[in-house]
Amino acid sequence: MINLKIILEDILTPINCSILIKEIIKYIAYNSKQIPHNYEIFSRMLLNRQRNFMANSESIDESAPVLSMKETKVHIFYKKMNAVFENFESTFKSLENELCLCSDIREVMVIIGPNISVPKHIIRILIPSLAVGHSIAYHPARKNLLSVYRNLLECNELSDSLFKTNGPTNMFILLGLLPNSDGPKSSNFHPVDHINLKQNVQKTIIDLTNPLIENVDCNCEINNDNIKLNSNNYENYIYFKSITIINGFKDFKIDGVSALNIFRTLPITKNF
Repeated sequence: MINLKIILEDILTPINCSILIKEIIKYIAYNSKQIPHNYEIFSRMLLNRQRNFMANSESIDESAPVLSMKETKVHIFYKKMNAVFENFESTFKSLENELCLCSDIREVMVIIGPNISVPKHIIRILIPSLAVGHSIAYHPARKNLLSVYRNLLECNELSDSLFKTNGPTNMFILLGLLPNSDGPKSSNFHPVDHINLKQNVQKTIIDLTNPLIENVDCNCEINNDNIKLNSNNYENYIYFKSITIINGFKDFKIDGVSALNIFRTLPITKNF
């Protein structure tokens, strides 16, 4: 069991919490080899390709010749990458919506493995009570992001454990809610009958912890501050699984060259 407690440097608003959770998931995905490059490189490359395609759509030759074998392989690789990217972004959007609308969320769980019944690694991201009514202008995410990045990078035990994941598999995202909760606000998360947290598999707890109130510099004018002390009772949550499964993928060689590098250099055509 790996326990990583991260004491935040500023209060945690729902929007800022969603930003932290997304960055932690990106870190987990890359370091567990679910994606071949870090998420920012991966997403920037796809978005740039899409922008260039839209910008040059009128000049693309519709009568372009049939794809070569190499181009066909790269096209298959591109479709896989794009599908994974869309699944990530869809999941991130759903998480943001739920964290902003549902006050009962106390945990985001990431399960790496072929299915949730046969996990390779269970990562539990514990969420403190969120501060409602505070201005993002006074509480940007940067402070807390730096704290999260620093703690993740300094935890060699976690990075070593993630690296031992045996190649790409699936990632499942679950929400842990307080008992008697009304559940998620959208249909993007479905209830799970049972999560066996006592299985003999690698487990990690990333405990996001609110700073002491007296250490927080806040100029927001609010009548009722919603920050409370952490009181996570880990065993009593009810879980809801995202309907979107994130499938891992890896780069491969075409004639000795990375498919990703070939994709970067191919001219834009009607195919991709």
